[in-house]
Amino acid sequence: ETSGEWLRLVPRDPELGQVVARLYVRLAPKTGLSDCVVVEQQSGERTRLEVEKVERNPGLPDRLFRFTPPPGVEVVRF
Repeated sequence: ETSGEWLRLVPRDPELGQVVARLYVRLAPKTGLSDCVVVEQQSGERTRLEVEKVERNPGLPDRLFRFTPPPGVEVVRF
């Protein structure tokens, strides 16, 4: 499917710009979620990543999102 809104992104970082020429992101017409990304390298090579069967807010359990900082990391609460 090629329908949807395409966004064209160009790197600002000069170092990244030496490798990546452009990045295209497609937003699906029904959901507005990104369902395709195309990376165009300076060499002309293109990589295309497509996402299928995206489920918005699937109700995943909270335990999947617990983060424990590794030892020695300072935690700042505000």
